[in-house]
Amino acid sequence: YFENFIENYAATKGKAVLYLRSTGWNSSTDVDAINASYDLYKSILPLDIWTALKESEHVFLEVDDLEDTLNFVQAVLPDSQATTSNPVNYIFWSLVNSDGQTINNNE
Repeated sequence: YFENFIENYAATKGKAVLYLRSTGWNSSTDVDAINASYDLYKSILPLDIWTALKESEHVFLEVDDLEDTLNFVQAVLPDSQATTSNPVNYIFWSLVNSDGQTINNNE
């Protein structure tokens, strides 16, 4: 149902939406690993996105350019949870177009 909510929001607003979830940071008790992952992503992600992910497990961004957004998340975020060598580094992403259709994710 959560995915349907995001798709409905995108379709209603007529805007593409990128959904990020800092799954790895919020499913570990290894403080050193979490801090190392924070440092890794702080050097990769724009500061506003990094801060939002650190403050909230769920982050939603309206985006204007699907191709640029897709290229960015595929370049800097894990391919999938299964292929992430360090589970703390896993950040889920899903990209929904302005028609409310999920076009890609890393699951």
